[in-house]
Amino acid sequence: MTCWVEVCGGYGDDWIWAGNYASLGWRWLTCCPEEITVVKTARIDPVDPMVVRYRVVIEDAADATRAATVTDYFPEGMVFLDSSLPVARQGEGEVILVLPTIGPCEEVAIVSSALTSGAGRHKNVEVEALSVDGPGVRASPLLCKALTPLPSGRFLPAAALLPAMTDIKRIIPCLDVKVVDGRPSVVKGVKFVDLKRQGDPVELALRYDADGADELVFLDITASSEGRKTMVEVARRTAREVSVPFAVGGGIGGLEGIVEILDAGADKVGINTAAVKDPDLIRQAAKAVGSDRITVAIDAVRNPAPQEGAELFPLEDESPAWFEVVILGGRKAVGLDAVAWARRVEELGAGEILLTSMDRDGTSDGYDIPLTRAVASAVGLPVIASGGAKGPEHMLQAFREAGADAALAAGIFHRREQTVRGVKEYLRSKGVSVRL
Repeated sequence: MTCWVEVCGGYGDDWIWAGNYASLGWRWLTCCPEEITVVKTARIDPVDPMVVRYRVVIEDAADATRAATVTDYFPEGMVFLDSSLPVARQGEGEVILVLPTIGPCEEVAIVSSALTSGAGRHKNVEVEALSVDGPGVRASPLLCKALTPLPSGRFLPAAALLPAMTDIKRIIPCLDVKVVDGRPSVVKGVKFVDLKRQGDPVELALRYDADGADELVFLDITASSEGRKTMVEVARRTAREVSVPFAVGGGIGGLEGIVEILDAGADKVGINTAAVKDPDLIRQAAKAVGSDRITVAIDAVRNPAPQEGAELFPLEDESPAWFEVVILGGRKAVGLDAVAWARRVEELGAGEILLTSMDRDGTSDGYDIPLTRAVASAVGLPVIASGGAKGPEHMLQAFREAGADAALAAGIFHRREQTVRGVKEYLRSKGVSVRL
């Protein structure tokens, strides 16, 4: 079986774009849905704009194990750098990678990078899959299929697709939700403690929708069955009344909870502690509902004490530290390198990363630039910077110095110290592409 994936579009100086695409978010190419599915995504490296990162996800939808070669084609002038698969042969404009086996219903993600000298047309990926233990079936390619509805029956607005194809930066208000006196309430504190009520979650969501927010994030910090039921109802109310895309996270422990939140109307789901405890949940969720609907939240703290295998990075004063993953709302460190975990999250099929510095959360000291830069440069996924924003200057710093794709903030918007529109106007005055 030979499957081709054809690009309907190209890319400019900054970002991949496509005139037509097959599904949401980063999925802009598909082929051969009957027997084998191939999805190719691409983006500019946030630190080095001359490097393009590719991600090819292959899924065997047949009842036979296969061996495969993956031929990835590059535009003229691009030079292959590396890949997560062994290289069988490398030639001008192409590289042939070896996938020893892919089993029934198994999904494999291939991450590669290439150096570009300028604009050009991105070409195809070709997969030749040979049956190992069953008959091979040729599937007819599906090229540039029209956008399909989400499982919940809702469509994402066209504007929500732009971050996947352009260098437009997103501003995302975050609403931490807790049940207070029997009703859902948005609260805010410092490092998830000393929480103060800010208002009704849906009322605030409507305000941010009118103010031009690109997306919203609701986080359940109740961590109880009562809280989970509350978040399902918040998702339903928000889906009925608010047009901006939104994600729900916090306390979601398995695939059933993910599907429940999406069915209630959320566009994305964020998972954190459950993913650390069971990384395969990311793969299962991406397979069940699509990578573009799965956001993995990574909470991290600085750790100056060296640990074997952990990558050290220079901080503002040039002292070295690594970034340790914490779970349970930042209460428990797990000895996991956040940068390595981010790479693993990408391999498992997540669509984006929500990266929160627990050292900076609620402090108004600005985002953790060393942390954000380390993660954004390590993965090809969009990275949302979170924790510590006081004003638009901090967001500009996250975009310019750390390579973040989006900036998340909470208290400054809840307390009306800043408005989404005001932040965007400032960023645009500094040359940052935002949607107004």
